[in-house]
Amino acid sequence: MRDLRAIKGMTMASWPGTVTPTQSGSYEVRSENHRGLYVVARNSEEEWECSCEDYQYRRMPCKHCWAVIYALRLASENLGNT
Repeated sequence: MRDLRAIKGMTMASWPGTVTPTQSGSYEVRSENHRGLYVVARNSEEEWECSCEDYQYRRMPCKHCWAVIYALRLASENLGNT
């Protein structure tokens, strides 16, 4: 069974405007309830990190990290199909 966070991230990635790249190379990800933004970026080991409480507590990819991962995959696939 897939991690629930990965499934939620996949769903979030399909919503327009949920994942936005920043000029610094990180990504802003809207919360599911649209009440806030979280910053997702790669650390020095090239692992995804997020500013949300779930990531800060678990230190494992959260739904916001997964949303970025899936959004990047979707963008890459769309570029390949044009």
